[in-house]
Amino acid sequence: MHDDQLTRLLRQIDEPADPDSAFADRLFNDLSKQVGRRRGGGTMLILVAAVMLVALLAVGAAVGSGLLKVPWFTVEVSPAPSGVAVASESATASATASAKPSASPSPSPAPTPVVAVPDGLLPPGSKATVMVDGLRVRQQPSTSAPVVTTLSKGDTVTIYHNIIVPVPVIVEGVRWYAIEGKPKILDGWVAAEGGGTPFLALAEPTTCEDLRRGPVTLQQLIAANSWHRLACLGNSPVTVTGVYVLACQGGATDPNTFGPHWLIDFCATQLLTPQDGAKNFPGANALDTVTAPELGQAFEPLGTIARVTGHFDDPASTTCFMNFPFNASQPAASGAAALDCREQFVVTKIEALGTVTLPPI
Repeated sequence: MHDDQLTRLLRQIDEPADPDSAFADRLFNDLSKQVGRRRGGGTMLILVAAVMLVALLAVGAAVGSGLLKVPWFTVEVSPAPSGVAVASESATASATASAKPSASPSPSPAPTPVVAVPDGLLPPGSKATVMVDGLRVRQQPSTSAPVVTTLSKGDTVTIYHNIIVPVPVIVEGVRWYAIEGKPKILDGWVAAEGGGTPFLALAEPTTCEDLRRGPVTLQQLIAANSWHRLACLGNSPVTVTGVYVLACQGGATDPNTFGPHWLIDFCATQLLTPQDGAKNFPGANALDTVTAPELGQAFEPLGTIARVTGHFDDPASTTCFMNFPFNASQPAASGAAALDCREQFVVTKIEALGTVTLPPI
């Protein structure tokens, strides 16, 4: 057998994927023919080749059937690396869930008022929206009083309040409110309704984002109006630091006029302003405070830097009364005195921290 013939026979061994008996018979016949043609020195070589051929066929069959594993021919499949998705339902669901962006934390809801608006009243110090065009502002709570100015629909007014000017006052069944022009200055009176049509509507607060329950500053209390403070803080304890810049004691002496005197008397008050604004007083804004009876009505010396703790909506507010009508025919509305008292900041603790020199008034 020539070398190229042997090579061709051995190549045929590699070609079938699964050697069978017919293939082996063809190879044996080919070898037999070659042996018949050449006998002599090449016989041994052919026999050796035949033996090797048979051995190769046996090994190939064993490997193909899986009965024999050849170390250098074995291919082991490694587990898929962790970064590669595995085609399974659980893995797919897990990969899908992990691929989704994490949900942003829900923003905390804006705090809302904790004190409800009393029925039929616009609270002292609150802001109201004008609901009609041409609303007349009059000098007195009467349709016959001179007109000061007129308001347009959508305008905002501040309800003025003063212990001797209670709001609202009732004239011929109509509620009249005093409104502010310049800060704390009475500008005139407007009717709240007429012929069943409301002329004014409470405008705030719709949110207490600017005055959350918890730590607040004296500046925040001053910036908010009296109704806003009550509506948002309720009777929660509040601690602030400031300087006492003004004290007013006395006022009405008739026990039948206002009551209780420590809470609603015209001059049972001390003004507290932020320390950096004390040098500008009386130009600086201040918080009106009253002292609780358990402190003995003690008034701190002016210029005292103090850390004070207090609250709005004092329980004694339910006992407040005003027997001081705007005039004999115009009594204050029921509940007006109690609402005015609920807006007072009642100081229950005072800690003196030092003193500052106040400018002359």
